Amino acid sequence: MSVSISWYDEAHRAIFQRYEAKWTWDDLLHASEETRTLAESVPYNVILFIDMSQGNQLPQGNILAHGRSAFNTMSPNITHLIVAMESRLFKTFAELTLKMLPQWRDRVRLVDTFEKGQRLVEEVIAENALSN
Repeated sequence: MSVSISWYDEAHRAIFQRYEAKWTWDDLLHASEETRTLAESVPYNVILFIDMSQGNQLPQGNILAHGRSAFNTMSPNITHLIVAMESRLFKTFAELTLKMLPQWRDRVRLVDTFEKGQRLVEEVIAENALSN
C-alpha cells in the first residue's frame, strides 16, 4: 500500500497519513478505514495530518466522488484536517471537494509544504490543549 498511517505524536492527539509515489483509490479507502479505527480508539478529539507532498499523481477516476466519500466516512472526533500538498492540481481538486462539504470548510487547512503542515499541527494541538 502506498499510504502509511500512524499516530503523529506520542500523546495520540494527531493521526498522520503519508501518501507516497503512486497511490490508488483503494489505498485511500483502506487509509480512511484505518484512520477511523485509530481515531475511535481514543475518547477525545484528534487532528488528521495528511502528507501528500510525495504522492503528486492523482489516480484515474472521479476525484470529487472519492474525496467526498473519504470526508463523509471520517470519524466524528477528527476535528481538524491539515493537508500538505505541493501539487497545484491536488489543491484545486481539494478546494472543489470542500465546496461540496460546507461542514469541513473551516476545519481544513491546505499548506504547500510538509514543514508548514508540521508547524500548523503543533499550533492546533496547543490550541486544543488550551480549550480542554
